[in-house]
Amino acid sequence: MSTHNHTSPGAQPHDHLCCREMVAFLQDYAEGTLAGPVREAFERHVNDCLPCKDFVKTYVDTIKLAGKCSGAHRTPCKMPEGLVQSIMSALREFGGCSGKKS
Repeated sequence: MSTHNHTSPGAQPHDHLCCREMVAFLQDYAEGTLAGPVREAFERHVNDCLPCKDFVKTYVDTIKLAGKCSGAHRTPCKMPEGLVQSIMSALREFGGCSGKKS
């Protein structure tokens, strides 16, 4: 990302953000919590700046992909009680576990 600024003459504060400034708002933007004039300025900047547009797209796509890979969408399975007891028994036998929760 570059450090150029897309500020036009007569622009008000938060009308435009430079590339470095917009990075500070990236997480809030991706989560949908960036609101008001800052969000508008962020979106204007991203629409006007191809490197930042590509960066934001990559950032958002990475979050989506990581969510799919993390298994967050899957229902966790319960370990069979017999397996739990066998593991706990083996650990107690080898002195690795007292069987008590700390």
